Amino acid sequence: HSFGTDDICTVCGSYKFTRPTIYVKNTEGVLGDTVNVDICLANNPGIISMKLNIAYDSDSLELVEKSASKNFDTMAFGPTTANPFVVNWVDAIRPNNTNDGAFVTLTFKIKDGAPKGLAPITVTYDSCDVFDQNFEDVYFDVENGGVQVNYCPHTNKKTVQENVTRLSCTQNAGYDRVTYCKDCGAEVSRTTFVTEYESFADLNT
Repeated sequence: HSFGTDDICTVCGSYKFTRPTIYVKNTEGVLGDTVNVDICLANNPGIISMKLNIAYDSDSLELVEKSASKNFDTMAFGPTTANPFVVNWVDAIRPNNTNDGAFVTLTFKIKDGAPKGLAPITVTYDSCDVFDQNFEDVYFDVENGGVQVNYCPHTNKKTVQENVTRLSCTQNAGYDRVTYCKDCGAEVSRTTFVTEYESFADLNT
């Protein structure tokens, strides 16, 4: 199989999951990036309540925002600083909700010191916290995931001049030659040049 972003095989058209499943939709980024991670449902048989505990690698990720899917808009949230982070959806007024797709979206910042590799995000729940309109427990498989932390190779670079000083009676001429990565914006190198002469090339290329 070759599953696309909608979790449907692009070859045969089959769905990735065949049983009721809660799954973490994997994403990736580099240090300093802000990324969205969807916690999704597949083959939802119908529920009126779902409370999830979502744990994440706090050494690599910082939770900065959360938002409920429009199909589960009566959701309540625990403290953003808590890990595991708790989301609690209840809608006892309407019939069973059978929607699949995103349940909740969490926004993480990848910390500057995060190690390269998968920063795991795991979902757990108590069986009594997921039930249907008949107040019968509904079981979901869980497929955990996370954020793949990549290091930018900084191959696409730009060099500029900064902190330019002009020759005067009290100071020499000088500048910083700074190289930035065009892809991630990181500063790759910085060299300070000081001269008694005013002539230096424009390096803003």
